[in-house]
Amino acid sequence: MTEAKIVDPAERFQNFLKQDKYRKRLANITASGINSLTVDFDDFSFFDNEFAESLLERPNEFLKHAKNAALD
Repeated sequence: MTEAKIVDPAERFQNFLKQDKYRKRLANITASGINSLTVDFDDFSFFDNEFAESLLERPNEFLKHAKNAALD
């Protein structure tokens, strides 16, 4: 049985941000009042290469989903 791919961009970003490295960064951001998160694109590409390529092709469309995922 194969695992179904997640189609919703916000959900894909949320799953990426659930990694320990980014959960810790988000916690530090929240505690310090900073309002930006730096993401290593190599991490993102390794996590979901197909989605990373879509991000490069249509950054404006996908970055709004990334913002919503981080806020959630």
